[in-house]
Amino acid sequence: DLSTSEYPKYLSPADLVASPDGKYIYVALQQMKQVAQFDCASNSVVKYFSVPNEPTGVTVSKDGETIYVTCASDRWPSGLVCVIPISSGKVTKRIAAGHYARSPVLSSDGKKLYTCNWLGNDLSVIDLDAGKEKKRIKVVREPYAAAITPDGATLVVTNSLPDQKAIDSLTLAGKVSLVSTSNEEVDTVIPIFPVG
Repeated sequence: DLSTSEYPKYLSPADLVASPDGKYIYVALQQMKQVAQFDCASNSVVKYFSVPNEPTGVTVSKDGETIYVTCASDRWPSGLVCVIPISSGKVTKRIAAGHYARSPVLSSDGKKLYTCNWLGNDLSVIDLDAGKEKKRIKVVREPYAAAITPDGATLVVTNSLPDQKAIDSLTLAGKVSLVSTSNEEVDTVIPIFPVG
């Protein structure tokens, strides 16, 4: 029996996103270091895209022609964004991002990409035309997932762990940061208390 570290048995889906036309679903396969293109009509994977490290997140451009894949792992935690045109299926650009980058989100105009830098406690703002990180935004402890509002004005970021001491049981809460995309600063932090 071969070692699963050399020949993984499990695909380990870590993230997914639908293409704008709804024809495909792109699935980040963490352990396989690949992204699968799933065709909704044929109900099958039609293409695989290889990345240099474990994919932690994936998003797709509005025209459906390019995917952006965040990569990081315990062994190589320095974040990376891989730019992959669907037509070629090859990584054409590697852009450095923050520590354990994940949850890539495109700006509404498609010119910037935001990543949650999970163990770096910040966000990367990446200029896609220049192909480099232009800014870091400090946020609440361990930013883990993000989404952009329909008007593109606010990036909504959740954190993985509360930033308080565990003994503060009355006020212990996860938080959501609202980041303005115009000035690229945190506008508001909202505590999310457990129900009950």
